[in-house]
Amino acid sequence: MGEVGERVECRDVTLIRGQNVVIDRLTHRFEHWRITALVGPNGSGKSTLLKALYGYLVPSSGAVTLEGTAIPDWSPQALAQMLGVCPQEAEPSLDFQVGRLLSLRHGGNLQKAWGVLVDLDFLDLRPLFTRNLSSLSGGERQRVRLGLALSGRSPWLILDEPSYHLDLSTAWSLFGYLESRRETGVILALHDLPMAARFCHRLIVLQGKEMVVTGAPREVLTGEILQRVFGLRGEFIEGSEEPCLQIQGVSRAE
Repeated sequence: MGEVGERVECRDVTLIRGQNVVIDRLTHRFEHWRITALVGPNGSGKSTLLKALYGYLVPSSGAVTLEGTAIPDWSPQALAQMLGVCPQEAEPSLDFQVGRLLSLRHGGNLQKAWGVLVDLDFLDLRPLFTRNLSSLSGGERQRVRLGLALSGRSPWLILDEPSYHLDLSTAWSLFGYLESRRETGVILALHDLPMAARFCHRLIVLQGKEMVVTGAPREVLTGEILQRVFGLRGEFIEGSEEPCLQIQGVSRAE
């Protein structure tokens, strides 16, 4: 497939689930070395679009390409090297021991896996190594899913609600780690708008099958967008060292 480049693209992509158009003719080029978040209300197509980006779904029309090649044209092995994927609430079909599962990306070599996982110490995976997946809590399973996605050192990470089930300190550590992966393109779905504003370089707001707006968090999360798309009142706190979005309340009756 050639040298690693900097492109994941959606070209006029339409995604249909059942009889419903979930994403309608979306075109966007994702930037490498950036954290890009898909944000929007429930049912806006965030998870569906991510599934198309990592090849689980094939667009009804249009194409998703990686380095200029359509996702279905990549071999599974090559795609697994290029993309580190953390789906939302994926249940394993086999009840693996955690250590064995985490070593799969490293040829089954547990020592090699641990040499990579030390960089992910905030996930606290070592105490889970001898346990089976079925015995883990929701938060522990999420840490294992993240360990699988992040330990491959893939040039692209696709993460669906990566902070789901995590305690706050682990979630903040995760996003700090993603910031440090400057050689990596990160595409994720998030419900947490203040977290997206603080850590993401670019946001894509989805609603009603379409991309409403895209840009830097301060450009995108305006009072008008917060009210119209999310039903919220909020604003950025001026003078703060990092982008800080303060949600002040709900702008419409639920």
